[in-house]
Amino acid sequence: MEARLGGILFTSKFDSGNLARIERVHGDDDDSGNHRIGDFTATPDYEFNLWTKPDCDGTEYQNGNRSWFHFAVKGCPMNKLVKFNIMNMNRQGKLYNQGMAPVVKVLPQKPRWERIRDRPVCEMASVVEALPSNLVGRPWTDSSSWRSPTDCYRYSTVYFAFCYPFSYTECQNMLEELDQQFNHCQEAGNTKEILNKHTSVLQIHCKCSLDSIYYHRELLCHSLDGLRVDLLTVSSYHGITDNHEPRLDKLFPDMTTTRARRFEGKRVYFLSSRVHPGETPASFVFNGFLDFILRSKDPRSQQLRRQYVFKMVPLLNPDGVQRGHYRTDQRGVNLNRMYTNPDFGFHPSVYAAKSIVIHHHKHSRVINEPNSEPAVDDSKSRASCQKSNGPSEDVLPATGREKTATHRST
Repeated sequence: MEARLGGILFTSKFDSGNLARIERVHGDDDDSGNHRIGDFTATPDYEFNLWTKPDCDGTEYQNGNRSWFHFAVKGCPMNKLVKFNIMNMNRQGKLYNQGMAPVVKVLPQKPRWERIRDRPVCEMASVVEALPSNLVGRPWTDSSSWRSPTDCYRYSTVYFAFCYPFSYTECQNMLEELDQQFNHCQEAGNTKEILNKHTSVLQIHCKCSLDSIYYHRELLCHSLDGLRVDLLTVSSYHGITDNHEPRLDKLFPDMTTTRARRFEGKRVYFLSSRVHPGETPASFVFNGFLDFILRSKDPRSQQLRRQYVFKMVPLLNPDGVQRGHYRTDQRGVNLNRMYTNPDFGFHPSVYAAKSIVIHHHKHSRVINEPNSEPAVDDSKSRASCQKSNGPSEDVLPATGREKTATHRST
């Protein structure tokens, strides 16, 4: 969406952007400042009513999730009080009562996101019939006021969002930086036989010590929109073998990239994030853990890498993230409800995540056991590894030499 009102340009035409329409209540050139929503004492210089798009807006899958908004404003004059009324929000009063507020950043002057200082007001919309028919559904109005800084010029771009964003593009940029940082561990095409049971050809090729960081990124699958669903593998070189993980049924389509190495004597910890695209704090928890586990000098990270192989999926719902959805994917599906019986044709990321968890639970008793059948179709593994609400935090039972797959979804 892109529109210009009173010399100010509004746009949501970017990754994770969301804005349906906008109308001007009053501006700096009129005196109609008596329009009031909420309990603000200062009359704003500019006031706008905005509507956010529901998930899957304009399609047969449209639903009532309307909390996420993310848009940019260009041409805002300096030192002006601007009031935004999001007219069709889902009820978020409890969050705002606990201190949450929308976030803002100004480019190029203030590139870091910060919360809007004035406390937002959330109240039931009084004129439901005035809303477009495809946006109606118990709407609430969220009103926030923000004063443009004195160095906010006409060329500045101001971004507003429901919460700190982390887009698909930002995620891919982060992973590409990690690829560059750890490119010394890229494997050669043809390697020699393993020399002994303690040293793998990968160690020799990379000249790595046992405590060096093993990092491997691979394409787990594509989303319905064709976006990457990545799988990261992080560990130390303790227990590394000259064997690769198998290509599970329907997964790992990029044949030019080798699968991650297999490890002996280590448990597997599975971590995923953003099954609900609007729950952006999950990405910052994920990124914080990823940053921690990749610290080369931290003794805690070193010990964890010695004991575990970490399998991590940064974005389980990249389509919803890129489209600016709050809770569902491009077909209006809450993917967190699909773990019981995921269909690769409709829920590829959940199918893939479940396959990884079941594989590392079921096929870890014998290091070279083949994996020929689809992992998600194993009923016994499904019963033991799975809750109907998806993996939240479980430690799977293990006996004898069987390793434990610990899985967590943020």
